[in-house]
Amino acid sequence: MAYPFRAIETQAEIDAMPPFTFPNYEHREIPDGWRQTDSLFCDHSGVGQRDEAALTIPQTQANLRVGRAYAIIGVGQFQLHLGEYERIQTNEVFQTDSRNGRGHSPRPALPGSNR
Repeated sequence: MAYPFRAIETQAEIDAMPPFTFPNYEHREIPDGWRQTDSLFCDHSGVGQRDEAALTIPQTQANLRVGRAYAIIGVGQFQLHLGEYERIQTNEVFQTDSRNGRGHSPRPALPGSNR
């Protein structure tokens, strides 16, 4: 299945990092069927120290969780914000609007209408 984020499915994937191959998802809305569960502030220069605010590479690895997905949601010169996401189940029917191709949940019919 194609995910908009980098899904972590096994601990071996985390152990094999770096490199961190997370997609850049800055300035984008969270797609339907996903919710953000956390945000990690990480060093991406490779020279961060354990006593600094940004997580080092080993600290970042320790905070990644199997069964979650990740994407970069903000980038600075030396640090970045990594969003953590999980799939959610919805009970609503998801339909595609033929006018613009965008998805929407159907509106409930009004009493007395022929819908």
